[in-house]
Amino acid sequence: MGVGVLHSLRQALDGRLATRLRQLLATGDGSYTNRTMLRQLPERTTFIGRIRKDAKLFWALLPAGATRSGGRPRHYGALAPTPEQVLHDESVPVVKVRCFAAGEVREIPTKVLSTVFWRTAGADMPSLLAKLEHVRYPWFGLFSQTKARLRLRFPFWGMETEVSAATDGWRVV
Repeated sequence: MGVGVLHSLRQALDGRLATRLRQLLATGDGSYTNRTMLRQLPERTTFIGRIRKDAKLFWALLPAGATRSGGRPRHYGALAPTPEQVLHDESVPVVKVRCFAAGEVREIPTKVLSTVFWRTAGADMPSLLAKLEHVRYPWFGLFSQTKARLRLRFPFWGMETEVSAATDGWRVV
């Protein structure tokens, strides 16, 4: 149902001249962060979804690693840290994200891993892992890659912030 709604919404946006080229930003909880949703997103759509704290993520495959003798070709690089490991890893810097949350502008401590891959999404879909510290619980999110600067709104928290995509990955603005 979720993918159908996004396709319908994308068609409605494309039917209007003023919104035809706009990027559609969709958010969903963990039950929507799955292969069906991620592999069938309409064009000009970015999905932000929650993932498990023990999700297996991978770095990009280096060109030298793609060729090997025998066996199936590799699609993923080395194992990246899980979201839980990122939470406790002191080497991953904390970025203060200025956003509107719970009725006022706040600085939310965030850790970001740029350009990681998740097998559920596929080897051709680079993503951004963001770990937001929230008042009640840490949030691990996966952003599908896009070439846009986005103002993100998390209506269920009353939060808003910006991220931008660059040639070398995502940046929190």
